[in-house]
Amino acid sequence: MRFLYLISLLPLTAAKYPSTAAEPSQNHTVWLCGDSTMAPGGGHNGTEGFGQYLHYSFDSDLIRINNSAYAGRSARTFTREGRFQAVADKIIPGDWVVIEFGHNDAIKLRSYRHHSSYNAQALKLLGADVVNAAFPMDNTHTSPYLADVFAKAFVLGLKCGTSPLQAYVVNATSRIQSPGLGSCLSVNDTLPI
Repeated sequence: MRFLYLISLLPLTAAKYPSTAAEPSQNHTVWLCGDSTMAPGGGHNGTEGFGQYLHYSFDSDLIRINNSAYAGRSARTFTREGRFQAVADKIIPGDWVVIEFGHNDAIKLRSYRHHSSYNAQALKLLGADVVNAAFPMDNTHTSPYLADVFAKAFVLGLKCGTSPLQAYVVNATSRIQSPGLGSCLSVNDTLPI
C-alpha cells in the first residue's frame, strides 16, 4: 500500500496580518483544500473524504468547516482552476486553511512528521483486514468508516500538537485516543503543527 499525503495547517493571519492568536470566542472558518481523500463524496464512487467528518470534532458555535476539496485535483490543478484563489478571497484573520494533496501530485514526502503520521498509526493499529475492507475501490479512496477514522486521526494530531486550532476542538484527547487510533506521537512535543 502506498500513501502520499501533503498536509499543511496554516494560520492565515501570518501572511497579511499581525500575528495574533484567534480568540476562542470568535467565530472562524477552517477551509479545506485538497483532493478526493478530503473531498465531499470522495472520488464520486461510493467513497468519502475525511473532510466530511471534521465538523463533528469542532465546536460549531466557534468554528465552521468549509470543505472546498475536489476529487482528482493536485496542488497545481487546484491553483490553475482558481480554487485556492476562491478560498483566499473569502478568508478573514483568524481563519485556518488545511491543505491536503499528494497522490495526484506524485511527489516525495519531506523529512518531517505531518498529520498523515496519525493516519498511518491508525492504519497499522486497525490491521490489514479492516484497512483493506475500508478501501472499496483502490488504496486511495476511503469508505465512510475510514474517512471518519482519518478525521479523528487528524484531530488527534491537533490535540497532541501545538497548533492554536486545538482550542476549538470539542473532542477530548482521551475520547479520540483509542486502540484503533493510537496515542500522541512524541515528535509533536517539539514540532508545531
